[in-house]
Amino acid sequence: MFRAAQSTARARAQYTAAPRIAADVPAARAMEEAVRGLPPQHRALLKWFYVTGGSPYKAARLIEIEPQFLVPMLRDARVRVAPLYETELARKWVGVTA
Repeated sequence: MFRAAQSTARARAQYTAAPRIAADVPAARAMEEAVRGLPPQHRALLKWFYVTGGSPYKAARLIEIEPQFLVPMLRDARVRVAPLYETELARKWVGVTA
């Protein structure tokens, strides 16, 4: 009956929080500003892909597009956000020179 039971120490080790990764705050602010400049569907798709995750069909329903257009739209969103990030926003927050 108790064959599958775990010890308290092992259970705690399994459910401990993942170690936090140090974030580059200025770069994150610049990226957030760049994503704000995108159309709403592109913003929602990037948020789904990089933050929330989950079912692609639910994401397609949320964004109101057909599921087969998720990948092309994701590529388009990435292409659109790159120049926004590399302009004044990157210079302002990170000090990058283009």
